[in-house]
Amino acid sequence: MSEDNNREDLDPKAGKHLDGTSPEPPPSWKPAEPKHEQLYELPNGQDSRPENANPQPKPPSNTPIPFSESDAQLIEMARKYISISQICAVVSLFLGGIVLSTIAVILAFMGLSKINAYANRHSLEQSARLALRRPGVLALGMCVFALIFNIVSLIVLYPMVMQSLQSGDFSGLFGSGQGGASSGSSSSAWG
Repeated sequence: MSEDNNREDLDPKAGKHLDGTSPEPPPSWKPAEPKHEQLYELPNGQDSRPENANPQPKPPSNTPIPFSESDAQLIEMARKYISISQICAVVSLFLGGIVLSTIAVILAFMGLSKINAYANRHSLEQSARLALRRPGVLALGMCVFALIFNIVSLIVLYPMVMQSLQSGDFSGLFGSGQGGASSGSSSSAWG
């Protein structure tokens, strides 16, 4: 047996021979070179890494889009329409009702159509188009919700309001004890 292959004379804790010398590797042994790049290379030269197997959408290119004064005005008007429609949608839940929420829907639609016209004129990439349209779609959704809520509220409350107008007794509209006459024997609004 050769001295390199004899395991009995190795110190297991230090990895050295008992006489203090290090075991030498066989002469045919060479350290392995890292081949991590070759692991993903297919025989035809294509890259098979998982991140390249399903390519992600490319980020928007850095090519500038020609931006004129009319484009700036168009985007500014669209943003104003969308902002005003969002405010009108929220306010219409408390005041203004169906009329104000209908105006809000029209403004949101106008703002969204201006953004779509700008995106189509400049043939923007999908990610840029979605980023521009997101506030308009959100505003349109808010306005449609407010309009539907106001219509349902009108349908539910209309019979009670008509009955109160005909009888003159508005205490039913305000709940128990909040409306009506606070003193006197008559509970009618007309005396």
